[in-house]
Amino acid sequence: MANLKVLIVDDEKPARELLNRLIDWNELGFEVCGEAKNGKEAYEMYIKMKPDIIITDIQMPIMTGLELIKKIREADSEQRFIILSCYEEFSFAREAVRMNVEDYLIKDLLKKEDIIQLLLSVYVNKVQAVKQRVKEDEKAQIKNNEKLIGCIDNQDNVGISECLQLEQNINYAVLIVSIDDYYSSKMNYKEYAKEKIKNNLTSTLERFNDEQKQKIIQTFAYIGNGKFIVIVIITSDSSESFKLKNSFNIVNNLRAAFSTRDQQHTISISISRDFQGVDSFKERYVEANEVLKYRLFLGKEKNLNYNLSIPKLTKMSEQTLKNKIDKIIEDINNNDISKLKKEITDLYKENLSGFMQYNFLKEVNGQLFYLLSNICKQNNITYGELFGINYLPVQMVDQFDTVEEIIEWFIQNFEQAIYIISEKTRYSRRINDAILYIEENYELAISLHDISEALNIHKVYLSRIFKEETGVTISRYILNYRINIAKKLIETTNMKLYEIGEKAGFINSQHFVVCFKKIEGITPKEYRENRKN
Repeated sequence: MANLKVLIVDDEKPARELLNRLIDWNELGFEVCGEAKNGKEAYEMYIKMKPDIIITDIQMPIMTGLELIKKIREADSEQRFIILSCYEEFSFAREAVRMNVEDYLIKDLLKKEDIIQLLLSVYVNKVQAVKQRVKEDEKAQIKNNEKLIGCIDNQDNVGISECLQLEQNINYAVLIVSIDDYYSSKMNYKEYAKEKIKNNLTSTLERFNDEQKQKIIQTFAYIGNGKFIVIVIITSDSSESFKLKNSFNIVNNLRAAFSTRDQQHTISISISRDFQGVDSFKERYVEANEVLKYRLFLGKEKNLNYNLSIPKLTKMSEQTLKNKIDKIIEDINNNDISKLKKEITDLYKENLSGFMQYNFLKEVNGQLFYLLSNICKQNNITYGELFGINYLPVQMVDQFDTVEEIIEWFIQNFEQAIYIISEKTRYSRRINDAILYIEENYELAISLHDISEALNIHKVYLSRIFKEETGVTISRYILNYRINIAKKLIETTNMKLYEIGEKAGFINSQHFVVCFKKIEGITPKEYRENRKN
């Protein structure tokens, strides 16, 4: 906590100088921010400096100490005062108590230890008060957030109006401030990381008006998944170009303010059209959410303005999409990875002088997932073998921030599918059956005996031909497969390591760690840390 500021008020200069020299202010956590020789001068300094403590004499010309306290108390009930006076009159002390001062000290009886003890007491109380206020503000903010989001979902204009407190004849805009890479960095799985980034953004938004020396942010709320809704005041100028310039100035200043508090993360900010009144708010909120989706095309760390982005939308024809999907199928059948990469990239990059409509992008994603699913069915490939999880991860690409990340994910999985198909065609039917049994039952305590029984093959014969065709024993193949499953789970989920070990079919966590280190040369924990870095 920064040093508390102290203002010394006394009409006698020697008294001010003595008090200034009497104490090592900095060592106690204080600094003397100013000195005043009367109440009027002190009040002007109070307005300018906002001291934490005012130490004041009583009898002074122009404005007395008690008059000073009374004037400040009218506007600030929490200001801390210490009276230091030559007068022991009961009436003065009684008035001081009534005004809720910290203490009333007599100059002639003053000891250094007394003032130090009093200051330390004030310091502790101030720190506790600040902490309590922060907690109360956080609770109020959380409550307001929940109320606002609930009112938006329920289209409760009265509740929205209470939360936003919009003024008449003022132009506003809705911003959605979104943390980039919130999912791909797996930040959403780390509670401490979530709280840190939320605190950085909250601090930026809370202090923005003071730092800009004007009211720009009307209100804000955290809406989950690394996103804040922010209502800002924009110029009432009728010129659209001036409004655009004003809104971009606001978001650029907001981005700069955030970067001073957090150099590790970036943010994307979407901007709705301007509006007045709560009746238009819901529509602008939808606009801001819609335009944020076009981060996929424009990239991260960008300002996404509804007026500039939405008019650029284009759509690929259904026949063009079908032709491109057919080419991808042909590339897979020919094991032509180079052409496959080009076709998938072109599929998403088609006509992106504008932006592909977001809903049509979902259609393209769906077509590729359908194609992956068919490949698995036609070639006896389990989802666990291809994706590391036992289901088709259709929600995975929704977590990416850019089209480039979607392209990369699909290319990787199509490449993996081609590799698995080529591996399967290398082996005889019996070995493929054995491998399929392992892939479907790796979570169980399977052995050579179990596989031979299931396939109705003598275990000695199966062991020999398996080693001849694959180059490894069945037990080693099972171990390698389990390790690969564990690696995919480490890379793609937030599961605890012991849970991953169990899921991959290891007896216990110790067995998992020993086997993992034997194959990979490092422990599962070290592997996860390396992936983070």
